[in-house]
Amino acid sequence: MQTRFYEDSYKGINSIVLENDQIRAEWLPSNGAKLASLITKTPQGNIELLFQSEQTEIATPNYGDCFAEFDTSGFDECFPTIQECDIVLTEQSSSLLMPDHGEVWAMPWKLERLAENRLAFSVFSERFGYILTKQVTLTADGLDSHYVVSLANDRAALPFIWTPHALFAVYDNHRFITPERMNEIINVCEGGGELGKFGAIYQYPKTTTPEKRAIDLSLMEPVEANNCEKYYFTDLLEKGDQFGFENCHCRVMMMVSEDVVPYLGIWKNQSGFKGHYNFALEPCSGAYDSTASAYKNGRCAILEPGETVSWHFDLTITSAVEQTQ
Repeated sequence: MQTRFYEDSYKGINSIVLENDQIRAEWLPSNGAKLASLITKTPQGNIELLFQSEQTEIATPNYGDCFAEFDTSGFDECFPTIQECDIVLTEQSSSLLMPDHGEVWAMPWKLERLAENRLAFSVFSERFGYILTKQVTLTADGLDSHYVVSLANDRAALPFIWTPHALFAVYDNHRFITPERMNEIINVCEGGGELGKFGAIYQYPKTTTPEKRAIDLSLMEPVEANNCEKYYFTDLLEKGDQFGFENCHCRVMMMVSEDVVPYLGIWKNQSGFKGHYNFALEPCSGAYDSTASAYKNGRCAILEPGETVSWHFDLTITSAVEQTQ
């Protein structure tokens, strides 16, 4: 299948596009290599899978900026943390700040075209001494992403959380799809939704809230709910596991390298944040959100001096028509 590669503009920012007969993907190298738009071409027409904000123009953030103050749409890379935290990397060193939603979403990335359908983006962290690279291949039915992070020999070992912070749009008949054995979750969003205190455990998908209301966590609540929820599954991802969602237009399924990225979280924004209505499935290399806390609790990946760690994140799109055939 032939792939087109071309430059474009997204809300005032220079963009790079890969497009074939089934998919159009658009990145912003200057804005953290954000995947700003992911369109699937269905018999019903072109469907934008990623949540799009109401902003008609977006700004380019500076290092360390607050994520919430910028365009919270599309797919940003979170590394080496999600939640802002101070972390001590060695017993002798003072603490270093890991900015809100990590460093790399607010940094410009270098771009290289490797093949007709493959791009490489890379970024260097002066603060921590790593180089993070992602190679993205546009396939006939999705995106295959391969990540490599390398740490300099003379830098301290780096605990890290990576997650693909991809905010998806909500369409009719939405449902999350997760491995059947993963039937218990832990709430990590205290006060945001109906799940109560941080650390509360619930059955998944059907459960009862502290107010004794029966809910199905595999569904989105109505936009009128005006709340947010974030939870992680207590079971870890295993080799071959797939997770994702389906709606009236398509099914989107994902896979990761479970040895590096074993945790799976779900973020549901039901108008509680900025009035937006979206969600994210967040496979993570650490839990829960703060690298400092995850490191303290032995729940995050660690990059040793001179070491290279790699993992993949693959996304496959099937149209609703294909699902019924």
